[in-house]
Amino acid sequence: MTTTHDLDLDAFAGHTARHDVRTGDVARELADVYAATLAHLAGPDAHVLAVPYEPVPDVDPDPVLDPHLYVVDAFGRPLLRLRDGEIPAVTDPRLRAYWGDFDLARRACHEEILDRLRRMGGVFPRFDPRVPDVRVGLPISATAVTAAGGARLLSRQGAPCLDTFEAADDMFRTATDTLMRRIADTITEALPEAAYLLLAVFDDHDYSHEDTYPKRVLDERGETLLDFDLKHEQVDLSGLSDRTRAAWGRRTALDFGTLRHTLQWLHSRLVVFDELPSDLRKAEYDDKWYCVALRPDVRVEIGDPHADHHRLAYEPVVRPYRPRAA
Repeated sequence: MTTTHDLDLDAFAGHTARHDVRTGDVARELADVYAATLAHLAGPDAHVLAVPYEPVPDVDPDPVLDPHLYVVDAFGRPLLRLRDGEIPAVTDPRLRAYWGDFDLARRACHEEILDRLRRMGGVFPRFDPRVPDVRVGLPISATAVTAAGGARLLSRQGAPCLDTFEAADDMFRTATDTLMRRIADTITEALPEAAYLLLAVFDDHDYSHEDTYPKRVLDERGETLLDFDLKHEQVDLSGLSDRTRAAWGRRTALDFGTLRHTLQWLHSRLVVFDELPSDLRKAEYDDKWYCVALRPDVRVEIGDPHADHHRLAYEPVVRPYRPRAA
């Protein structure tokens, strides 16, 4: 006997399947246009866009030093590194019409495209390990598509389980940085000189996530612009843009409780944070130096990521912007 509950589950399964089909079609179209755009930018020899999922042995895994997001030819030779200031403009009229005002000269826009493909269920195929540094990537050339099994993206249902897990993990890292970038941009919009969000972490940062909370906002010299412990200090939010206000919805931007909840949520998922440069540390900051870089090119303390058990080599580091080594 078929119950109403069974019918509801069948209906839900049908809706889910139709949703997956629709998003899969959109993801494939986006992947095709994006591949054509990368071929336009990198030239006729463009073969694969290397997409990093995990550190490559004998190559620094820290994106501060090597971002590992570039187009290679069939021999694995880099043709175009997707770095700000190194990406040419799109000149093809049809491609420009497709992308509109989406600025592909910025690396962040390429990261957003890849993130959207992952969010729509796409899994990037793996390639011949003999091609240097290209373990996972987006096929660009027809030859690369053939080598990937005839598709630019694999569906989550059709991809090997480990690849699906790695794609989901990478999506989480990207989403984490996107969330923290919104927080960073809000802080710098309210406090233009802000450079670091200094954190207080209960007990040992590497093993406990019982309490992680915002402590201070510092400028690039390490001077305090905002102390979250001083409840009477209020940030003037009147100058925030409508876009920033809309992004926070009903929540108050820079609310201590919201920031604390966000940091605890991230820490509970094993993310780690950078460390404040040693020359900026002051006695009143306590003995915890974990921080988030709030804008590009500020310095952070980076140890040797190849050292045994170095925390930056194995866990996702929260980085809304790419900092420099101190």
